[in-house]
Amino acid sequence: MNILYINHYAGSPEMGMEFRPYYLSKEWVKMGHKVTIIAGDYSHLRKKNPMIKQDMEKQTIDNIDYYWLQTGTYKENGIARALTMIRFCNKLNKWKGWINDHLNPDVVISSSTYPIDSIPAHRIVSGGV
Repeated sequence: MNILYINHYAGSPEMGMEFRPYYLSKEWVKMGHKVTIIAGDYSHLRKKNPMIKQDMEKQTIDNIDYYWLQTGTYKENGIARALTMIRFCNKLNKWKGWINDHLNPDVVISSSTYPIDSIPAHRIVSGGV
């Protein structure tokens, strides 16, 4: 099964928080599933953020494919952070056709600290509609 896990702030043991997407995905990979995480390229929770040069870039960590979306940085929990949330959701909308065509998810999990990413996740589940 192809599992797509959407979490703006997903990390890994090397990067730091958030860990839940990584550890769940690692277990699903052990069970034989193909797992892809889509996350933003910046999070204040990580000790190390990925350095990407394109709007969306792939990195494989422990047999989990991460696709990083450029969202921008912020310093505090204010308007700049809220703008990165909007950018993340807009990028999911922008890439939804490519995600469906190339990643071909059987299951889409949207798990975040804010609920608006469930809207583009639903569009991905619906085949890009």
